[in-house]
Amino acid sequence: MASIEKRIGATGSISYKITVSDGFGPDGKQRRHFRTWKPDPGMSERQIEKELQRAVVQFEQEIEDGFRLDEKQTFKQFAEYFIGLKAAEGAADNTLRNHRSYLRILEPHIGNIKLSDLKPGHISTAFKAISEIKAEYFIFSADVSELAKQDGLRINDYVRKIGAEQYQQVVRNKRKATRRGAETIAKVFGKPLKNLFLSTSEKKYSEITIKHTASFCTQVLDYAEFEMLIKFNPAKRAKIAKGRDAPRRKKFLSETEALHFLCCANKEDTRKKALIYTLLHTGMRIGELCALRWSKVNFKTGQITIDHGITTMPGGGLKYGQTKTKEGRIIYMPLALQEVLWEYRQETEGLYDRLGDTFNAETYVFYKVSNPSEPTHPATVEQTIKHFCKRNGLPAVAAHAFRHTVASLLIANGADVSSTASILGHRNINTTIKTYTHAIDEAKVRATETLARVLTTQ
Repeated sequence: MASIEKRIGATGSISYKITVSDGFGPDGKQRRHFRTWKPDPGMSERQIEKELQRAVVQFEQEIEDGFRLDEKQTFKQFAEYFIGLKAAEGAADNTLRNHRSYLRILEPHIGNIKLSDLKPGHISTAFKAISEIKAEYFIFSADVSELAKQDGLRINDYVRKIGAEQYQQVVRNKRKATRRGAETIAKVFGKPLKNLFLSTSEKKYSEITIKHTASFCTQVLDYAEFEMLIKFNPAKRAKIAKGRDAPRRKKFLSETEALHFLCCANKEDTRKKALIYTLLHTGMRIGELCALRWSKVNFKTGQITIDHGITTMPGGGLKYGQTKTKEGRIIYMPLALQEVLWEYRQETEGLYDRLGDTFNAETYVFYKVSNPSEPTHPATVEQTIKHFCKRNGLPAVAAHAFRHTVASLLIANGADVSSTASILGHRNINTTIKTYTHAIDEAKVRATETLARVLTTQ
């Protein structure tokens, strides 16, 4: 049975508080649910009474069906709850970090809107505003050699003060820096910002970032709908504006392209060759590659054990821990990969001898060049691949493209989805099916054509 309480605000506005009881909870207290209903301006007494009764009946039915409209919780509060659930389920650190960054993008626009009030229009407006946000960036334009000569220093002196990774990205490779990052570097050089950097302004968020942010928003509201806190997911009816155009890179390589990459790798030094061969023959994640130790590479059995990963923390530091799915796996090395890795291992042992250090099985396979006792940084791997592609006139790809390539080629050449998921380290086979639909569809077409050829020859 519902009860209705009429309320009159300080400005004379009228609203009605509807209370519906729903039995008793485990603590013996009565469960009560509340909803506020406001009549539209200009409604007559009779219209108000009729619409109010309709709202009461609808509310009672929703409670009976198990629906619980949440009139207090905001999008931000529920999104934080959603992220907390993902953390409890064991989501990877990078996944949680990305979720929090997407929430920071959304918060100024829809963070304080109540779930019950959130409409497709709010989300469409939010993404239109997000897509138009501009940011100022700075590109290093000075001659470092000339600066070093003027200061009586060596370039390595700047590298140590700035940090090797930051120096390589911003100073050497001319990647865009924020004002804060540029000011920090200018301070090291002891020069005004304008003497070292060119400033530029462009849309802050790329099309990919906005796409991922929209996906996060949809996931959060899907869960709110699942918990019966909202009737439908408004994000699925919203129009998502596009952000800044991002350079298009191939998501995976064809069989011919993969073979060409390997041919080009044969012309590189042993380390780069080993890196390309390992990625293209195992499909391991870039963090797993960086965390790989020689103790996990068994040349007798031809197996690699993948049970750890490295993630990049805010500020550029590295965290050594479990794999993304918190599960280990064993993959087999083809003979070509074994030969390349064995040659690379011999070279690595020789390096340790020259440094007067002792090589041991816990040494990282792909160590940091400036400090062989530490793992290489994921960003360094990306840069290595970028320069490798440019040097050999190959299409630009990210390290993750090798992983997609392995999966696509496996499925295209007859490997079942379950085995492919096991090699990639997917916890759920549905992840493999959803991610590699294109390859599965192509395999189905070939299978159908094979059947047709068999039947035709009978």
